[in-house]
Amino acid sequence: MELARFVESALQRTGCVAEIRDEDVLEALLPPPIAASLGLPEEARLRLRGSPSEGEWQAGYGSGLLAQLCSIAEGGVRRFRIELNPPLPKRERVEREAESVLSFTNAVGRVESFEEAALGYLVFDFRYWALSEERHEGLISVAVNVEGGWSPSLPATLSRFLSEHAEARKAWSATEGTPDPRPLYPAARALAGATARVEAAPFVARMQRRLRRDAHRVEDYYQALRHEAEGTRTKRRDSPESLLSKVAAIEGEKRRRHHDLRRRYSVSLRCEPIDVLALRVLGLKLHAQLRRRKSEARASLGWNPIARQFDRWLCAACHRDCGVPALCNRLHLLCSACPPECPGCGRDACPVCRPSGCRCGWRPELP
Repeated sequence: MELARFVESALQRTGCVAEIRDEDVLEALLPPPIAASLGLPEEARLRLRGSPSEGEWQAGYGSGLLAQLCSIAEGGVRRFRIELNPPLPKRERVEREAESVLSFTNAVGRVESFEEAALGYLVFDFRYWALSEERHEGLISVAVNVEGGWSPSLPATLSRFLSEHAEARKAWSATEGTPDPRPLYPAARALAGATARVEAAPFVARMQRRLRRDAHRVEDYYQALRHEAEGTRTKRRDSPESLLSKVAAIEGEKRRRHHDLRRRYSVSLRCEPIDVLALRVLGLKLHAQLRRRKSEARASLGWNPIARQFDRWLCAACHRDCGVPALCNRLHLLCSACPPECPGCGRDACPVCRPSGCRCGWRPELP
């Protein structure tokens, strides 16, 4: 998630009015209690990148203000909730789009009905760190539907929608209260981790290039030492045992240096939740019938009017995006990394039905 969008969203969730002027500056109107808690005036101009000018406050990476907005003091995760009633599109458009989301690799999906319904989401904000000799960090938001599925573009479009359609915001009306985020946290963390690995890929590639560069230098250095030792034996007529001892010492030191380089440039990834937003939005819900062989099941998927698209299926095993799902014999939705049949022997090997893996020993690599 872009830093500007994150800061804007974090302020809006506390009741502030925020607007992005450009990618480096954000202007905000803050209620007096929020302004006092953040140490800001009620009208603030926040600098996200570069040095703040007179009358601006620093809110970029590493700033105290961003740390407050991230709510990572004392490890607490802040919770918010919003209910929205946006206008709905024509039903015909959504019905046409339904054909693409009911595409499966080994099963058939059929539309049963559509209905207007309040769609429930939990929008998790994560902060991640890729740690090596250097440090790379970023912010990621993922929106998981409480009834299954997720919306990749909802977090990015939500802040813009709140700025442009303040009239759509309503009082929370759910009688059951705010959803518990704990059951959906594994899915949110898996999705955030997958996104973090993609965003950190250039950083990982840079560390690998440095590893190859330094490893080549180490190889050249110790190769030169070995040649020198062998040349010394020729000139001084050292014994073969003495030469073997020198070469063994050189090779041992070279292995130690290579090990130190691999440890130095290895990258570890940390991903921690910052806050969670419970979102209820009036949308459309697709009810479908899924069939594989002689098995049938019903499933539902939301069409979100803020993201203006259907949610995407989640893998029942690894909680990652399914893409075009496959179904096992018990109709669990699975991604390509968690196939319903063992790729080695062809037996049923759904990771949900058979957590221990296939009888031949194969197991999918779950996150």
